[in-house]
Amino acid sequence: MGGLFIIPLILGVAYATLADRKGLAILQRRLGPETVGLLGVLQPFSDAIKLLTKELIHVEGTKPLLSAALPVVTLGCNLGGYAFLPLAILVTIVDFPYHTLATIGLIGLGVHGVLYVAWGATNSFSFLGGVRTVSQLVSYELTLSATLLFICLDQKELNYNLLLSSSGIN
Repeated sequence: MGGLFIIPLILGVAYATLADRKGLAILQRRLGPETVGLLGVLQPFSDAIKLLTKELIHVEGTKPLLSAALPVVTLGCNLGGYAFLPLAILVTIVDFPYHTLATIGLIGLGVHGVLYVAWGATNSFSFLGGVRTVSQLVSYELTLSATLLFICLDQKELNYNLLLSSSGIN
């Protein structure tokens, strides 16, 4: 049943990306993606095929297990955070009482994959680039986490105040 929710979600993201690319093309006074299909409608499928058929290049001295497995771990952590989010009223893939904290924690674990891939390249420049990327991801996650937690705290306070006002306690 959970797979039925994933397909429209993936298509929605693909076509939102296409709309974003077309909007940016309009702002920059150039043609957007228009060559694949009628008005570029098939561009997301072309991008997916290109991504899936790219040649894997392993540089000598790298750790091939790290460079192959850790991007999958990072993607899994980032997509796994969606399992706790409500899809509709009282409908979630994984029912967990602290779903907001679980989502933040699981998304935060994806940073480790980026850092370990950079470390596994055995190149100081790639490691410095990975550390820079991790610092950016952490700073974005701190802002996102603080915002989500403040919203949750405000919601709890609102529910608590409604409970007190309905019971007649001031």
